[in-house]
Amino acid sequence: MMLINGALIGRRLNLSDEKVTQGEIAQYLDMADVRYSREHRLGDGEIVDFLVADHIALEVKLRCPRKKILRQLARYAVYADVHMLILASNTAIALPDQIQRKPVIGISLGKAWL
Repeated sequence: MMLINGALIGRRLNLSDEKVTQGEIAQYLDMADVRYSREHRLGDGEIVDFLVADHIALEVKLRCPRKKILRQLARYAVYADVHMLILASNTAIALPDQIQRKPVIGISLGKAWL
């Protein structure tokens, strides 16, 4: 988790297109030697943007309704491979501490632009 935070905190990412943002995040994770799988299929049609270190679901969301984000994170949390959820977003959202007993952490992508 610390490696992910270190790779992303303070980065002025392109926030105009989610796929471009994901590409930039992948570059920063690569530079920090963070192991991940991109567009990782969890099962049942659920694909998380990044599965980091085989067990951390990292989802990127730009300008997305809060309820939709929370529903998506809840769907990911049911998978045994997912031990932690991280939301990287420019959407202001209050995240619960846990979903399905799995820790949830938010990274504000807009903060670096302030």
